[in-house]
Parts: sequence; C-alpha cells; structure tokens
Amino acid sequence: MIERVLDSSPPKAVTFLMSDVEGSTRMWERLPTPMRAAMARLDQIVESTVSGCNGQLLKQRGEGDSHFAVFGKASEAAETSVEIQKALAAEDWGELGHLRIRIAISTGEADHRDGDYYGPGVNRCARMRGAAHGGQILISHAVQQAIKDSLPFGCSVMNLGEHRFRDLLEPERVYQLLADGLPRDFPALKSIDASRNNLPVQLTSFIGREKEVSQLHTLLKKSRLVTLTGAGGCGKTRLGLQVAADFVNELDDGVWFVELVGLTDGRLISQTIAEAMHLSLTGDNPLESLLAELKDLSCMLVLDNCEHLVRDAAAVAARVLKECRRVKLFATSRERLAVTGEQVFLVPPLDCDLRGQDATLEHVAGLDSVKLLRERAASRTSDQILTEDSAAAVAQLCKRLDGIPLAIEQAASNLPYLSPAQILDRLEQHLSILATDEDDIDPRHRTLQATIDWSYEMLSAAEKL
Repeated sequence: MIERVLDSSPPKAVTFLMSDVEGSTRMWERLPTPMRAAMARLDQIVESTVSGCNGQLLKQRGEGDSHFAVFGKASEAAETSVEIQKALAAEDWGELGHLRIRIAISTGEADHRDGDYYGPGVNRCARMRGAAHGGQILISHAVQQAIKDSLPFGCSVMNLGEHRFRDLLEPERVYQLLADGLPRDFPALKSIDASRNNLPVQLTSFIGREKEVSQLHTLLKKSRLVTLTGAGGCGKTRLGLQVAADFVNELDDGVWFVELVGLTDGRLISQTIAEAMHLSLTGDNPLESLLAELKDLSCMLVLDNCEHLVRDAAAVAARVLKECRRVKLFATSRERLAVTGEQVFLVPPLDCDLRGQDATLEHVAGLDSVKLLRERAASRTSDQILTEDSAAAVAQLCKRLDGIPLAIEQAASNLPYLSPAQILDRLEQHLSILATDEDDIDPRHRTLQATIDWSYEMLSAAEKL
C-alpha cells in the first residue's frame, strides 16, 4: 500500500508520475472561464485514477495544471497514465475543444521531506515530462524493465532511443507507452539531441571573419533581432550559421535554421518555421498557432534569405518580437527588414587590401581573401597556387573580386586549369569565368552572373529601370 511508500524511510526505488497540460498558458489567456471548469474536472480525474491504482497524489510541481504522484509499483503508475489519457480523450471539453496532457514516469531514489520527494529521480522525471507532447506517455528505461512482463492490457512500449536532457549529466533511454485507442504518432521529443538545433553541417572550413563574429556575438546578446545585409555572395548565410552555432548551448530550446530562398509565397513563412522546428500547427491561422508554440520557448530563429519576401518576413518578425519575449531572430537579407528594434549589420568583403604593402609572399598570404582562395583551391588541385612568382597576381585577383567569398570560391574552381594570372586576364573580358561545377550549389550561386541576375529579378519595375 502507499503508506509504505510515504514512510519516513522510503524504499530505495520509488516510481514517480508527473503530468501537465500542453498549451495551458494560451488557453488560460483565451478562455479563462472554461479553463477553470476544465482544471477542476482534470483534478477530479487525476485524483480518482491515482487513488484507484494505489498511488498518492502530492503537491503540484510547476503550474496549476501539473500533477505529481508516487507509486510503490511501476506497473501501477503505468496503468494510471493510460487510464488518465483515456478518460481525457473521452471527456467533452466544450469550448476548449480538447485537453491534452503530457505524462512522464520514472523510477529512482529520492529523499522524502515534509511530505514531498526530492532528488535525481524526481528531476529526471520532470525533464522527461518537459520533452513530451500532449497525449504522449514517456517512461524511463528503469520503468520499462520493471513493467515489461506486467504491461496493462492492450499496451506495448516503443523504444525512442537515448536522449540527453538539460541539467542532467547522463542520457536516458526513453520509451513511449502505447495503448489501444490512444494516439501513437508524435513529433520528435523536445530533448537536447532532438530539439537543440537543425543547423546544416558545413563541409568546408570557415575562413577569417574573427572581428565580425565577435561583433555579432555582442549584438545578439543585446538585441533580439539582428539582420545581416550585403550584396549577393558576400557570405551572409555562412557567417550567420557560424555565429548561430555558438548560441546552441546558450538557449534552452536551441537554434533553428529556416531557409526561405525557395519560398515564393510569404504566407507560408509561419508554416516553414514550424516545419524547421518540428512543430505541429493547428487551427486556421498558422501565424497565431506558431506564436502560441513559440511563446514559452527560449530559442533563436535564423531566417535565411528574406529579401524576396521582406515585407512578409518583417510582419512575422514584428509579431514574434512582440509576443515571444525569449525568442531571438537572426536574419540574412539583401535589405533590412525595417522592424522596430532591428540591428542591421552590413557584412563586409573579406580582407583583400595590402594597404600599401608590397605583394610579397608573406603579406599576400595574410589576407583572408587569399586564405579562402587557397583553401578552396586545395580541394581541387595539389599545385601550390601561391608562390613568390604568383603572389602579385593572386593579390590582384582577390582585389579584383572585391573580396566577395562567392566570387573567390568560383574563381578557385578554375585553378586546376588556369593560373591566377590567366583567370585575372579573362575576368577583364567576361564574368562567365566565375562559375562552379559543383552539383549541390544553389542555381543562383552557380555563376556570379546568375547571382546578379537573381538580384535584378527581385527588383520592382521602377528599381530595374
């Protein structure tokens, strides 16, 4: 019986069940009166179910919609979780439409003081609950082992793999408790591994920009919206990704890269953000649904290539800044968003100016633009492109390309066939020499001419004229 569990000398292993309501904050804001009635009914369901399965309901953990119970047997906690979810699914919640709670069950040691439990087992259960979705039941590995031969009727478990949780040193193998009549498909768990970031893996090294990286770190710590601007090919996206990666471990809910370049309808920006973050939007208004999902999160959204949807991107950014106070926005765009609170950072070209120094091998090798040219050329040819004899031509080539990273990378693709001097000579005749043969490059970045053309097509008729 539960009296044994709540004794002043509790057993070493106690099973904890924690639950709370998904999206309760926005429901309280929209429908406070129905929520009061719903919370009273929820309390009745939880209390009667916990008691009927030999559990003891303790004080709430967190908000008023949460519940915390202890059990002498893991199987009793599992049965309780399934019965609660089924009861909620069968209930008519009136104006609220539905009430979904997330449940986590964990077994572990804990200290018992003043009618409550404390310790690593409790903390682990709370972190698991925070990673779950409404309607979902998560159980720890210890619980899975304890109930594998005594699962409630119609139930099974699904292995969700190992996950790391904030503030916990060791990862936890997490399982989902499945039951007939309850949903089984949910988005990825909101653990560090699954929901910390979706930043694309960079296949080439990041060259230079130490000053810019430092300046952007400072700006992002002070401002919630920073926009990188500059001409096409100046390296806005790559710089943004490099800086954003440094914030992954500083924000509880991570950093999310949202690529807008292929989007032609600004009304789809909210849905695109949600998809990048593995969020499920509900209702007829995607932006309102997104704002509700983001409201309690601490994260950064990297909105890449906003220029062709700048007004729609600005509208979304303005709402996020106003209603989601812990969300940072880091945008790249060929023009600013013009949103209140925006900090604009003009991305400069890579250093390509010798500043009066002679074009010696040592001086030329110190330029960031030259470092990039050599790095990209090294992946294509074993020949040394920078020598005493070629130093002046290399320096002149990088200066002729204005230190634009895209142009330099495209020039490097020709170095297996042409010398720096030959590329420089052909540049005087036509831009077509600046092209890449890599298949995975976006079409607008295949040639410098394509980059210019793409920019031109983004202009209005008056701007083109």
